Amino acid sequence: MKVTVTDSLGFSDTVDVNLNVAPKLSLAARLARVARVGRAFAFRPPAAGGLDPQTWSIVRGALPAGLHFSKRTGAFSGTPRHAGSRTLVIQVKDTLGAIARTTLILRVKS
Repeated sequence: MKVTVTDSLGFSDTVDVNLNVAPKLSLAARLARVARVGRAFAFRPPAAGGLDPQTWSIVRGALPAGLHFSKRTGAFSGTPRHAGSRTLVIQVKDTLGAIARTTLILRVKS
């Protein structure tokens, strides 16, 4: 792409500029997963686009006992200890500050 700049005196210069555009950061609109009490569980929400590195967080809600969440990868892992259902709002943020959020419904069955 060529960019031309002109100052107030009418002098101008044209330069070649490479412009890279990252794909928009996104997450699925809504996610649902089922885990079992006493069984190993692992899940990583699929994020698309954005620029690395990305950081993850749980914005609302709390994990069931026995599960862990990685802020670096967004992965959930562990062995749930009690049955129940949790609704979490998770988000991913890329290095440019773009944010994508989604709701995760996590059901733990006996």
